Amino acid sequence: MASIKNNSIHAFWQNHLTQWQSSGLSQAKYCRQHKLVSHQFSYWKCKLLANSQPASPATKIGFARVQIAEVTEKQVSPSLSLRFQNGIEVLGVTLDNMPLIRQLVEVLR
Repeated sequence: MASIKNNSIHAFWQNHLTQWQSSGLSQAKYCRQHKLVSHQFSYWKCKLLANSQPASPATKIGFARVQIAEVTEKQVSPSLSLRFQNGIEVLGVTLDNMPLIRQLVEVLR
């Protein structure tokens, strides 16, 4: 009897997860529209999607080595920018904000 109940609960949440993924809504908005408890939705999403999705290829996570060259006034202009491998870009590097940029690079080392 417990097995039938577990199967129907799994089917209930699997159905909602499938509908949510195709809805384009945020998880919170979907839960509000369907009167679902958001933390229960999150629990079942983790439980069911983790089991159904194949393992993704390993993503490289880590730090990149950054070298800071001495900057002269001629080298710095309003159009100077930093672009990281992940696509993040810091624009508007000037002598005025160079100490902040140096701190940022130190943190990213």
